[in-house]
Amino acid sequence: MTAAAELRVRLRELPAQVVPLEQAVPGRPAAPAWRVRTTVSYAPWPAIAALASRVAVAAAFTASDKAGLPTPEPAKACGLRLRASIVGGLSVRERKQVSMTKRWLAGLVGVVLSALVIGGGCGEKNPAVCSNAEFCNGSTSLGGGGSSGNASLGGKGTGAANSGTGGRSAALKCSDAGACAGPSRCDDSSGRAVCTCNEGYVFEKGSTSTCVVDKTCIKIKPLGDDSCRQLVGGISAVAAFFAVDYCAGTAVLEADLAPLAAVPGDLNSVFKVSENGAGLKDSESKVTIIPRDVESYVTIALDVSNSITVDQPAFFAALLGKLQTLVQALKPLPGKPDVGVSVLIFGKTVAELVPFTTDLDAVSAAVGTLKDSTVITTRVPADGTALIEAANTGVTNTERIIALRNGVTQGGILSTGTLILVTDGKDNSGTMPSSGLTTTSVNLVSVGVGPSEMLDGTLLKTLGRDGAFSAPAPADLDIAFAEITKRVAEYPDRAYLLGYCSPSVTGTPAVTISLTKLEVKATASCTFNPALFNATIGQTCDAAFFTGECANRKCGGLTACGKCTLDTECCVGATGQCAAPAAAADCQGDSTLCGPGPSECITDTCSAPLDTGAKSPLGAECALASDCESQRCERANLVSITSMHVCKRPAQIGELCSGMLANAVCEDGSACVGETCQARGLVQCTTQADCLSGACTPGAQGAPGFCTQINTCQFSWDSKNKK
Repeated sequence: MTAAAELRVRLRELPAQVVPLEQAVPGRPAAPAWRVRTTVSYAPWPAIAALASRVAVAAAFTASDKAGLPTPEPAKACGLRLRASIVGGLSVRERKQVSMTKRWLAGLVGVVLSALVIGGGCGEKNPAVCSNAEFCNGSTSLGGGGSSGNASLGGKGTGAANSGTGGRSAALKCSDAGACAGPSRCDDSSGRAVCTCNEGYVFEKGSTSTCVVDKTCIKIKPLGDDSCRQLVGGISAVAAFFAVDYCAGTAVLEADLAPLAAVPGDLNSVFKVSENGAGLKDSESKVTIIPRDVESYVTIALDVSNSITVDQPAFFAALLGKLQTLVQALKPLPGKPDVGVSVLIFGKTVAELVPFTTDLDAVSAAVGTLKDSTVITTRVPADGTALIEAANTGVTNTERIIALRNGVTQGGILSTGTLILVTDGKDNSGTMPSSGLTTTSVNLVSVGVGPSEMLDGTLLKTLGRDGAFSAPAPADLDIAFAEITKRVAEYPDRAYLLGYCSPSVTGTPAVTISLTKLEVKATASCTFNPALFNATIGQTCDAAFFTGECANRKCGGLTACGKCTLDTECCVGATGQCAAPAAAADCQGDSTLCGPGPSECITDTCSAPLDTGAKSPLGAECALASDCESQRCERANLVSITSMHVCKRPAQIGELCSGMLANAVCEDGSACVGETCQARGLVQCTTQADCLSGACTPGAQGAPGFCTQINTCQFSWDSKNKK
């Protein structure tokens, strides 16, 4: 037997172990995160000593030394066994004599030598390159091809060096490769198709194929608008409502934050509050995390275009089943906060299948009706994909319900929103993404189903800012929707309400929320107006306020004191008590302050309508809002200049109310600002239309004004949320 043949046989018998860097030989320089060790004594092998020149020895050693280039991963299966045996036969003195230049040069020789000597049976799948066996069995750097001519390229070989079966070549372009598995993506920018972990993920410790959440990358984002919660006419108490997520889009729960606490169980010490970039003293700011339940509102926007409903009926049926399972899984346990769900469907246009409701059985049943094609075709033309319009509408609808929930409870209930966008195609409507898609606090999740070449991956990543998933085949739906269900269920649990005492007395301080012991990739911020504070002598802001404010309130409050027990009632902000909706004493010329029933504001007083003539039903031609029972007259087709105006359902937040296209009275809880119905707020204002109470007290010297609390409320929750 020749020396090379004997070496090949013996090396195949050697056990090799990959160990983490921190377990490497003490005292050795930094090296790639693996070391190969064996339990065999190599020095007595004369065949090895005869075969290995100093160049080959240096090459094998350089694969794990500080100066060498990282050895291609297949070397773990073959080249590293050679390295283990040859290097083991060298003395420490001999290793140190090899110069840096020779090590680098010899590294290239050693890689080729490893492949030639080991020959067949040594090439294996390269888990460091990607996690899909369909295109990861080859390596452009090293393989175990069955013939000497294929020794450096191919998949798993068999037989001897000169007689084995060669492996296949690795894919060079993503278009030639299969899909990457798990939270990973294909990248061929280096001239070779490889899978890399998605943003927010890293390879699991000790693995080069499994991507896991990077728990050192955290983002904090505000939930709600840019204004902080603050007391008006009282002590200098401020509150901020925000979410803490990993960069991967998964929730950072209280248990995840616990190790950051200065004192075990003290969540207050985890967060740091700054005003205008300056940190606040703990002894003065009294930072307090206020435990509150958080409701969840979810919009599902589903693509029902012909490309999936007609061309892939089995896939569509499986998709509907997963959506029904998702909805059922979101049902809250008894005593837990409400979960509301709405469903949009879209083809060439967008339509609402189910308005927001907490009756999730009804939502699930409605999704099931989409198996009947007539349910789709009677609502939207299916010969197109208005993907961006669906995203815009979904965000607007979700923000609307959260704003109305905030209004009817006077801030007594905290809510989080999510849009789940499901499509099998690319947008072809020509609609532009709204600015709200980048600024919204609504969680954006996208699911691309079907062949990847039919999807716009870049757009889906944008529309799935908080999670972009793919399901190329029906079997992939399980994995995608299991993760989506988990995320949506955890979103309320990673939302935090923080209160603190502000030292500011002037200006418009910018408040920033971050972590005390860990740098975050993004912080939550909001602003407030210190001029609105008005503490009397003897009044002091302290931690006791944040834990005791709700003692005499049933609803509303800075610290979110709750909701009315009856959905037919609303919260009176001035008292924190519940009452039936009623007209405001002074409607300020705004009929939306006149409460339920047919009434309008005439000379600042809510009165019976002056126009008692017959009103037109939905779909009838009209000229003004007053022509319609619904108080909304709008062009039937907004993009067609020849379309006539017809009566439509009452105008909601985010919809047109004025201009050439529409004339409408906005729904309760909103006002017509410019040409669009916008939600009314509770604290800061510029005009009366900004306030739910309809009363805005101007601020001094150009500073924002504040909304004056009144002793009535105008709409109830049951008028907005369907049971």
